[in-house]
Amino acid sequence: METQDSDLSNEAAALADILKWSADLPGWQRDALRRLCGQTKLETGDITTLVSICKGMDNAAPLDASHIRDPAASHAMVNLGALHGLSNVNALAPGERLSFGKTGVTVIYGDNGAGKSGYARVLKQLCRARSPKGEAILPNIYAAAIGTPAAGVDFNIGGQKRSASWTQGCAPDPMLSAVSVFDWRTANIMSKTPTISPTRRSLSASSHRPAKR
Repeated sequence: METQDSDLSNEAAALADILKWSADLPGWQRDALRRLCGQTKLETGDITTLVSICKGMDNAAPLDASHIRDPAASHAMVNLGALHGLSNVNALAPGERLSFGKTGVTVIYGDNGAGKSGYARVLKQLCRARSPKGEAILPNIYAAAIGTPAAGVDFNIGGQKRSASWTQGCAPDPMLSAVSVFDWRTANIMSKTPTISPTRRSLSASSHRPAKR
């Protein structure tokens, strides 16, 4: 146990040193480091974007603490308990609560516009996800007062309950990096060719009309 704790401390210190060292690097290098935190190598699309950053045609998204997985998280059993206290998240009503089962699979369903994607966007910000660049959560444009998206999250680490608050633009609890979130948008990042694009069953028929005789 002491050896494991020592390894975690060494890894955490090394990651902290890399983050500190990167602060003085050019923007494209800091952007490249951010990408390498979520993938094993830079793909052709990454190189193209980095070249655009060097030419001043695109803005860099530099590496920061939220992009680095907490070493301790990889050795911990982390389970989501609930999302609650959401505010300024799309058109979701404030005060709603989305709970997750302690075991098994939790299925969340509803009509279009019910808010499923809004909750998914929050989870991708809270946890670990290869989100597209610039994918921010927008507040309700019809609200009288527009604020910064925020939420509360309950989760368990090794059976012990823990709670944290989150505001967009601020780093979430690092232990939540043990939870990976995957959807079709992150699939597009992982596989640019061919592009993964889901088609609803109700629309699939219109894509395969029989030829006229």
